[in-house]
Amino acid sequence: MMRNTIFWDEKKIKIGDGICINMHEPIEEYQNNSMSFHIGAEILGPILTAFCVWVNSVSENYDYIVFLSREGKTIFEAYKVLYPNETHRLRNLYVSRRSLIVPQLKNVRKYDEFIETLLPLLQDSSIKGLCSLIDDSELLKELEFAGIESDEDILLLEHHQKEVLMKKIEERKELFSYKYNLVKQYLLESIPQGTIAFVDVGWQGTIQKEILKYTKIYSNVGLYLGVRDKYIPNKASPIERRGLFFAPGVNKRNDYIFRFSTDVVELLFSDLEGTTIGYSNNDGVIIPLLDEAECVGENRNKLLEIRNTAFREIEQLRDRFAEYSMDEILQEIMIAFYNFAICPSNKVIHFFDTFKFKYTQTEKLLPSKSAIYYFFHLKEFNSEIHRSGCKIMALKKVFKLSLPYFQILYFLGEFLGVKGRQYWYFNKKKVLEDNTRV
Repeated sequence: MMRNTIFWDEKKIKIGDGICINMHEPIEEYQNNSMSFHIGAEILGPILTAFCVWVNSVSENYDYIVFLSREGKTIFEAYKVLYPNETHRLRNLYVSRRSLIVPQLKNVRKYDEFIETLLPLLQDSSIKGLCSLIDDSELLKELEFAGIESDEDILLLEHHQKEVLMKKIEERKELFSYKYNLVKQYLLESIPQGTIAFVDVGWQGTIQKEILKYTKIYSNVGLYLGVRDKYIPNKASPIERRGLFFAPGVNKRNDYIFRFSTDVVELLFSDLEGTTIGYSNNDGVIIPLLDEAECVGENRNKLLEIRNTAFREIEQLRDRFAEYSMDEILQEIMIAFYNFAICPSNKVIHFFDTFKFKYTQTEKLLPSKSAIYYFFHLKEFNSEIHRSGCKIMALKKVFKLSLPYFQILYFLGEFLGVKGRQYWYFNKKKVLEDNTRV
């Protein structure tokens, strides 16, 4: 029986026959729950369950399953609930792009190598953003004393400014080497000997690739919600990765659905912890250092209810899923997720409108300005939409109209090359390549 849920847009799109929600009776009581409850029951719970069932089936030939936290910890906890007899081969690893990449500055000698190493991390490419990224406030003071302002873009420095910056980086090589050795020791102690299946949300396998620069693992695979290659034509991926919902050349529609809602997915999987920013040596024991949690207060409570509801669901959902093929389950989940994140109701947009992300600066999940403001600030609007990992909700929030945003962005992505956050990455890279002041 087809059943509607609260995840409708104005066109009243249905989410399917209720594989994930038929257990909730009476329906009146179910529908009167909070938005956090519905997101946990209909979105996060089913996605977690399907993903863990899939990981279990494809990782049976690997000795260990290593979950990459932050986002991987939510999957790790769900997997333990679903498969309590497998805890002996499970590991939770605290890593991030920042904690793995920054110490590699010990190996750079030239400005271009320095930028190439840090480029995947440069949400803010100013001098201030750089110093925050590598956690070095003294560097900021030293560069300002040398005449390089904090708001200077490191991609556009003059030749003499580059020389000053690289001299300061060279002076810190010993510190980077120390941090590098801490990372290597932590990974060697935390990843057991044997064949490894790495598990994370996705999308490009960057952390998996960076881990392999520190360790030698004979056989490994990355298992992700979805995988995609960076937008580099004809460049093969150097690591083995598999995606449940989409992979390069497969399920292109699902790829774009997740591409236009990346921030929402990562927020739901964030596990209420801060990202790993480094490691410390405590009497010979390497301890991960975590940043502050990105969501606090009421937002944290909302995420906690989503998570708790999802975890109450997964045991029931596993038994329920046994009645269907994985293809049927994935299709049902994608219909629900599509109507939640791609055709969001005003209630969903209002729910996420208060959320903020903390990077080098606090950023709202959704734009805070009006359509009238952006009409007179088109460049700012263009930048925000390009960088947004929550494009559909952002557009609907600004324009307050039910338009075929997904179809429009899909067309732009296919024919004009608008590729979401990675567009921002390669635009930054192009700025670097076009800077002839070397």
